Amino acid sequence: MKTKTLASLYFFIVAYIAFQVLQFPVFENINFYNLYAKLIATTTLLFLLINMHKIKHNTLIQKYLFSAFFFLFVSMMTNTLNEIFSQPWGFTLLLVDIGQVAGYILLFHGITTWIAQNSDQTGELKIRSETDELTRLYTRRHFNDALHNAMFVDQIKRTSSSLLIIN
Repeated sequence: MKTKTLASLYFFIVAYIAFQVLQFPVFENINFYNLYAKLIATTTLLFLLINMHKIKHNTLIQKYLFSAFFFLFVSMMTNTLNEIFSQPWGFTLLLVDIGQVAGYILLFHGITTWIAQNSDQTGELKIRSETDELTRLYTRRHFNDALHNAMFVDQIKRTSSSLLIIN
């Protein structure tokens, strides 16, 4: 992630926590078990956000996933801070529930786009690895794979085959 984006993210986190401290009263009895569990989930989402820079080859997928994890992070951070501060119902509804829905929709779309693109690239790589670029004929690798598959089928069906090689 670019340093500027990372600095903006850290600034947002500090400003958001400061807003909570200044706006909402603190609960008398804090359930530290729930707080700790939610803090782990929030930290995990923060690490996912920080590591989005590793998806360099596809900026569209990077943007979808970054947006998804950002919505989920804000949602989880609000939920975590709700263990400490008495937030209004509407505030929690907006940032937790709607934030989670938006985050999961973006995450679903980003992952399905990534899977589709990965599947297309895998198919293209398989074709490139099995055909000669100049003649478009199958390479030795293709014939080795086909022979291996035929031998495997024969082994399962307990049959035998013959192979004739002509040069």
